[in-house]
Amino acid sequence: MSETQHFREAERLLKKANAVDRDDARTVVAMAQVHPTLALAAATAEAGGLTKGTSLGPTVWAKAVAS
Repeated sequence: MSETQHFREAERLLKKANAVDRDDARTVVAMAQVHPTLALAAATAEAGGLTKGTSLGPTVWAKAVAS
């Protein structure tokens, strides 16, 4: 997913949280909270030239985290 897709998914999940019961809403909100973090990671990877239109493998992420 791209950073934009992660933010859209977070928005979608937050809308869904309003339509479910309270216990389910807690789970959905928790799921939604993960997506902005993933969006930031995707944007950082893209800005650093780590993505080239392919999915990132563990080696690329290990290098990114180590720097």
